[in-house]
Amino acid sequence: MSSSSHNVALLDLEPDTIVELYEIDLGEIYGLIRVHPGKNDLKNIYLRDNNGVLQEYSPIPLEAKDFEVKGDGGLARPKILLANPQGVISDIIKTQSDLIGNFFIRKRIFLKFLDAENFPNFLNPFGVPDPNSRFEDDIFIINRKLQENKYFVEYELVTPLELEGIKVPARQMIADYCPWRYRGEGCFYGDRLDYTNQKVRLANNVTVSPETFFQNEARNNDGSVMVNKGPNLGIPIADIHNKLFSDPFDYNLTLNWAGKYNSQAVAVTVNSVSAITKLEVTIDNANGYSIPQGEFSSDITITVDAISDSIEEGKIIKFASGGIFTLTSAASAGATTLTGTLTLNDLVDDEVGHAPQSIPIVQSAESDFISRDRTIIFSGGISLKLDEDLNFPPVITASSTLSGYLSGNLDGDEEGSLYYVPGDVVSLTRKVENLSKIRSANTQQFPDNNPDRFFVCVKQSDLNLDPRFDQEYWRADECNKNLRACKCRYQLYGEYENGLPFGGFPSVERYSF
Repeated sequence: MSSSSHNVALLDLEPDTIVELYEIDLGEIYGLIRVHPGKNDLKNIYLRDNNGVLQEYSPIPLEAKDFEVKGDGGLARPKILLANPQGVISDIIKTQSDLIGNFFIRKRIFLKFLDAENFPNFLNPFGVPDPNSRFEDDIFIINRKLQENKYFVEYELVTPLELEGIKVPARQMIADYCPWRYRGEGCFYGDRLDYTNQKVRLANNVTVSPETFFQNEARNNDGSVMVNKGPNLGIPIADIHNKLFSDPFDYNLTLNWAGKYNSQAVAVTVNSVSAITKLEVTIDNANGYSIPQGEFSSDITITVDAISDSIEEGKIIKFASGGIFTLTSAASAGATTLTGTLTLNDLVDDEVGHAPQSIPIVQSAESDFISRDRTIIFSGGISLKLDEDLNFPPVITASSTLSGYLSGNLDGDEEGSLYYVPGDVVSLTRKVENLSKIRSANTQQFPDNNPDRFFVCVKQSDLNLDPRFDQEYWRADECNKNLRACKCRYQLYGEYENGLPFGGFPSVERYSF
């Protein structure tokens, strides 16, 4: 934007260096990146946007040319050339229609007006920082891809004025291909007015609603409940190849909501000199127990073999057949009856259930919050699936405990660490990425109208394995854009009662008579 300082600088007898910065829209998956041309080992450049927010521009090998204004009145058609090491740009653009139609913005400012954050000791030695004194933004649209090879990708840009002849609606119709944005406009998977009708059947044959799956709330990484958990929380069904997450012939996973992706490490040590035995409950009734009506029962009392440890009120016992028994009264060690409600499935005689228990721990790595249903795996291979949110005190004491489900017996003083395990579902807010540091946490939120992305863990994953890039361990919840993908989510596996929410895809095909 022009200012009096900027206008004076244009006529200065000692011209100053002009710094060029670029913003490139990489599409709905990767979002907007802010870069400046240069080698990857150069420093980032900081510039405040129109709202006064300090934005970071990272260096990438990039060449931009032909921005000049022509004397004959013709509009400039600049070209940009992006380095393509190991095909990183090719991998991005192949699922984003080669970026055709996306925006490219050039920002220019005199060096002496750059923010003080760019200089040692926050002191600009060339002048007085004034980020509002800069050239007007040059806005272009990516028109076509000129070249693509293993070394670089080259594009031609055009100004929006060259597109003034386009008529709306301009949505392209393609047979057998859905034009809507998955989870976004048109599709609204997870955010439809009648979405509460959906019931999703998981791999353990349990049918749950989205509200139950996401546990009635969403939480931030600090543990606080989101004031507005946001739309688009449809349960993930399949990957980009229509391979189903919960089908026994595909991934065969029992999905578990693990909250927002969090790479913060947590290490704990069992604070006990004796072994801790897995707490199991065995039904002792020849006739078993049935759910009287619907999906749940009123309070019932079940007979079990004597339990080895106490179980608190409100704790859930998970049985092998999928039955869920929630205690409405606490039970002491040695008890042979339990009172509570039975949901999801009947219980049979001698069926074994898995109950949560409290484990005394010493925390060896600071963490303010661990979301419910995360998994800690100990050095001996035994896992502890947490059953509640944990707010660790700032000073760890001997009374600190973890509550959850053990997969086996645990030795005293055994060390464990937090992992993501197969079936864990996490969400990631769409980001504005710095491409040269695409694996770093140095990101900004993408605009609010972009739905979260969801990822499913398919192999035990360390916390530093980013779901967006480590496909050996994670699969993205993505739509294949064909009719089967839509049926998976709305009709067949999602059991959406109203069928498909919009018209059929083959509508533009030729029909033979």
